[in-house]
Amino acid sequence: MSFQEQACIAELYKPEADSGTEYLRDANDDIFWLLYGSVLVFNMQAGFALLEAGQVRIKNRSNMLLKNVVDVCMGGVVWYLFGYAFAFGLSSNGFIGGSWDVLSGCADYSKWMFQWTFATTSATIVSGAVAERCSFSAYLFMTFLMQGFLYPVVVHWVWSGYGWLGKDIIGGNGLMDFAGSGVVHLTGGTCALVGAVVVGPRAGRFSPDSLWPMRGNSVAFATLGTMTLWFSWYGFNCVSTGSYSAMYEASRVAMATTMSACGGGLAGLVLNLAHTGAPDILQALNGILGGLVAVTAGAPYYEPYVALAGGSSSTARGCSRPSRSTTPSTRLPSTWPAASGASSRSACSPPRPTWTTPSTLVPSTAAARSSSASRCSGPLPLRCGQP
Repeated sequence: MSFQEQACIAELYKPEADSGTEYLRDANDDIFWLLYGSVLVFNMQAGFALLEAGQVRIKNRSNMLLKNVVDVCMGGVVWYLFGYAFAFGLSSNGFIGGSWDVLSGCADYSKWMFQWTFATTSATIVSGAVAERCSFSAYLFMTFLMQGFLYPVVVHWVWSGYGWLGKDIIGGNGLMDFAGSGVVHLTGGTCALVGAVVVGPRAGRFSPDSLWPMRGNSVAFATLGTMTLWFSWYGFNCVSTGSYSAMYEASRVAMATTMSACGGGLAGLVLNLAHTGAPDILQALNGILGGLVAVTAGAPYYEPYVALAGGSSSTARGCSRPSRSTTPSTRLPSTWPAASGASSRSACSPPRPTWTTPSTLVPSTAAARSSSASRCSGPLPLRCGQP
């Protein structure tokens, strides 16, 4: 280790009362811990890519994969140029960072890496909400705005130490968000909801009195993507302890994360079974993601049984059937990658279609669907009747 590296570590990590060099080992352990977590959280991009590529129609699969690559590449540049400064720079107003020297001199590069992976995760949530109906140029602008301004501002509010939400609020302790249920997932989910409202549903998704299912092209991709996200979530939550010496706390976080995901997956499966009479793996995957998001804010504070109940309830809270009389213009498509940005997640299937023919369908497709109506009367799963 060079003298300059030792000087930087001393500036960033050396306790004021420590006159020796024992802190060097602890500092290197902490740096490794954050870099290890960065690799795990970065692997979430592979999970999102598999999940979203499996949940769209095959003609749009390459486009979805490209959006995930753009999130990472553009996000790295934007986060370096000004996103990180907006998030963790000094400020006097509590709204946005204003110092541009956070990456000059002895910069905390491990913190930059770890926080960059969080920023890309928040931006990627939006891509699933606007799948198959957003132009590439519009998505480029969205991911630039998301990682360059919207997400960094929210981070500054809560995690910078200078933001107005992270300070005492009316005699309280400020907002506590351990690993980003609100900062990362709620921010991404809110932007995803706005995007879904703006672009509207996919063509042919709704008719005046029915809902047409649009199944993805690969359940295997969706399953592998969800399991990859679950694996990477341990880096998301456990490494947010920030210190290699906090291993007991990390083990508690891992336990809570596991229980919440398991509870969410089982709740999604059971609720869908009760609604449709048939098990559906996609709804179990929905529940797993909902449980993971729900536990992220308070993972080190939850007992395992509390995490289990929280994961289950996060899946069940949104379980309500929309009315069939709702007009298509006011109903949002169920793009569940985007719903991973909210702490509560509906695991219920949409209402069973009535198999009336939308006027927008071409005659051959309409005839095929009409002919399937006789085979699909009664309480059958949503998949029945697809040509």
